[in-house]
Amino acid sequence: MSKKSWWWLSLGLLVVALASVNKIWVGEEREMKKEAERVFSESKTQTNDSFCINDFCIRKVDEEWWIEKEGEERIEADKELTEIYFGKMKEMSYDEVVSRNMDNFSEFGIGGDEVILEMADKKIELGAIASDYEGSYFRDDRGDRVYKSKIIFDKGLMADKMYWVKKAEKVLE
Repeated sequence: MSKKSWWWLSLGLLVVALASVNKIWVGEEREMKKEAERVFSESKTQTNDSFCINDFCIRKVDEEWWIEKEGEERIEADKELTEIYFGKMKEMSYDEVVSRNMDNFSEFGIGGDEVILEMADKKIELGAIASDYEGSYFRDDRGDRVYKSKIIFDKGLMADKMYWVKKAEKVLE
């Protein structure tokens, strides 16, 4: 091969390599933009005022929130607390993919003691609060990725049914 042919071959390989890198980079960017959608379908959260955490559910009935667990009596939930969390859940989105490697999921609080949040048409597993305290991790029902949401959820508190119970007010005289 002549020197000129080597030069054209090298240039062609460089162009192919750059195109490949660009395709991968642009593909990642498209995936991130696509996944910045809401976790819970907006149309279904508008008509369904309830969510479940592990083995209990919290439902809105006549402007009051109630905790329900099969085989147990219904308990009134703290309205202010529940509405704050419910609003945050509706705003939750796929902000950032932090891992696709299942071997690393435990670093994000995924697996082990599972805390499953179910709302509208979707189930997600709540993970740990991010070390920068600017969000928390979760995995949706597809299960192959861990995401970081900009919303902080303490899965330990949320999984405790008593956390949600309306506290009695005591008037001191």
